[in-house]
Amino acid sequence: MGESAQGDTPAKLPVPAWVWVAPVAALVFTHATVRKVDSFDDGWWHLRNGQVIVEERRIPTVDEYSYTKRGQPRVPHEWLSEATLYLSMKLAGFPGIMVWRGVIAASTTILAAWFLLLRGMRSAPLAVFFLMLGAAISVPEWLERPKIAAPMFFIAALLLLELCERRRRWACYGLPVLMLLWANSHASFIAGAGLIGLRLACAWTEERAGLAEKAFCGYLMPWAALALLAPVVSPGGLATIQNPLTYLSGSTSWGLEEFQEWASPNFHKPHGLMFEAGLMVVLISLALSPKRPRLYDLLVVLVTTHLPLQSVRHYAIFGAGAMPVAAGYADAAAARLAEWGGVANLRASLDRLRARAGRMGRRVWGGVSVALTAALVTVAIPKDGSFERCVITEELPVQALKVALATPHSGHLFNQYEWGGYIIWAAGDRLPVFIDGRADMYGERHYREYQAAIDGGPLWRQVFAKYDIGIVIITQGSPLTLQLENEPSFRRVYGDEISMVYVREEPMKRLSRADAGMAMGHAAADHLGGPGC
Repeated sequence: MGESAQGDTPAKLPVPAWVWVAPVAALVFTHATVRKVDSFDDGWWHLRNGQVIVEERRIPTVDEYSYTKRGQPRVPHEWLSEATLYLSMKLAGFPGIMVWRGVIAASTTILAAWFLLLRGMRSAPLAVFFLMLGAAISVPEWLERPKIAAPMFFIAALLLLELCERRRRWACYGLPVLMLLWANSHASFIAGAGLIGLRLACAWTEERAGLAEKAFCGYLMPWAALALLAPVVSPGGLATIQNPLTYLSGSTSWGLEEFQEWASPNFHKPHGLMFEAGLMVVLISLALSPKRPRLYDLLVVLVTTHLPLQSVRHYAIFGAGAMPVAAGYADAAAARLAEWGGVANLRASLDRLRARAGRMGRRVWGGVSVALTAALVTVAIPKDGSFERCVITEELPVQALKVALATPHSGHLFNQYEWGGYIIWAAGDRLPVFIDGRADMYGERHYREYQAAIDGGPLWRQVFAKYDIGIVIITQGSPLTLQLENEPSFRRVYGDEISMVYVREEPMKRLSRADAGMAMGHAAADHLGGPGC
């Protein structure tokens, strides 16, 4: 098998894994739970889906929350994550959501630690450094949404493939199970399928080149086939596989540049600088290591580096892929450094102290780690209603929605894009939305129509007339509010520092054909995509 990590794995690790994994997991868990919820926009409709799944015992396969796309098919590839997200909230309130996030983040770090141990990581401080850096790079993507599970599943796939290489049959059984869970939790399972295919291709290449024994490729093949077929066992069937492929082909990526999470990194901002630091550490580790990088490892690093360079939503994949793989090479470089004079003497002294501490010392440190974990977790879980106060009350149209639900009106709702998910959760079937965070479902033209209206440009009347808008919930100070304040057909019924509510009192006057044509000529290129949209 060439330069496999198998031969480098020591018979007994100097320090048990749980002694140094526990503090790292505690720190990650604490950071994830204490940190204020930054972007729960999409989390609301995921919660609503989870509520339907848990309480009504059915999995929605069509849109049920908007009037503009009602009945349109949707692949339910996130139903398992949505159900666990809702159950967490149902059991522990909104703090349960933050615990849900923290548990997944900590699990990702623990799996990465297991991978490092399996690769023969000798330096615990270096292991902790790589785990911490990988976690820090991943933090921007630790959101209360199903995609948080993507890095956890990715490192789990890396780990299982590594165990399969060591002929651990239970790990081979685990590959199809992992892909089954992943495909029902998030569409990023396609990355797992790619990782399995990459491992097979590298094994076949190495065997043909005489760099590995001619056994592993054939051994892995049946398990890989089962794993690649596992996503079909889902409510979406074959569509579960087809759906993420449309993103890779670009057929549904019409406006991904419109959304920050799909943008390339900005290296002038903290998160971009953190990713840049991680990338430099990976490159230096590979360059200084005395070990010759395996083809498979190089490709994993290249692919997991390419993804975040294309889109910042893949930071966590880099943290769960490139960082653990590079850590083994950094460890080899550190081992060579440890052979030099004073460093070697210091290492020998530490080894003697560790030997004297013996089993009792390891138990003491393990107990301290477990106690530290429990203490930090207990302190971290918010008990003061901070989620409700900071996120719901200060950022969402809570009172505006109550007024809208209580105000008689005819026609449909026009709502702020960012608030669509919250309205879906809080209003349910009582007030179907115009748009929400499911941009892929609404499509480019509908999103451009939304932009044309919310910007208060010359096309807003056309959009309102087309969709028979009778009630509006938008942000305070939006350009559209200036139009509605001067529009005789609408009356403001509520306003606060966050939101405004307008109700239509009489039919709107349509623009004349000549005026409408002139407005279209001025604004179509900006808002409706121009020719060919």
